[in-house]
Amino acid sequence: MKIIENVLPVEQSDWLENMCLTQGQWLFLPDSSHKDVKDRKLWPSMSLPVFCVESDRPVQNKQWLDQMDVLVHTFAIASKCNPSKLRRIRFGMYFPIDPGVSHEPHIDTSYKHIVMLYYVNDSDGDTYFYEKGIVKDKVSPKKNTAVVFDGNTYHASSNPSKDVRITLNLNFGV
Repeated sequence: MKIIENVLPVEQSDWLENMCLTQGQWLFLPDSSHKDVKDRKLWPSMSLPVFCVESDRPVQNKQWLDQMDVLVHTFAIASKCNPSKLRRIRFGMYFPIDPGVSHEPHIDTSYKHIVMLYYVNDSDGDTYFYEKGIVKDKVSPKKNTAVVFDGNTYHASSNPSKDVRITLNLNFGV
């Protein structure tokens, strides 16, 4: 796992935060981890899917994909990934519901990949990383900071105590 601060120039970081807060076409998700497990607490959130090669319609939001083009290359360089191996771009927005409690641990997909989780805004609501079902590390959100990790690492978000927590998840194939 690697933490990268100041991933984008300040102007781009501010632009991205403003776009997420004012221009996003957010979709409701009944559960942030998408796990099919019965009899457990669900963690509702909002999602802004942009691109996913596994989808029937890979380009899920052309306007956002076009605007993200330069940023995707910046993110790829920062994470030492090949931009042509981008598999998914998705924003997540989390609300102050039961703050500080880890959501369901998950991996984003089964193929071998690298995750770059970028924190769009300043908030609390840590990201937890697991090994054999036990929390081994956690990262606190900080605007314009990213955490890069092996996509087969189980991880979980958590809700902020106030305002919203916005993340950008990029998955790159290996």
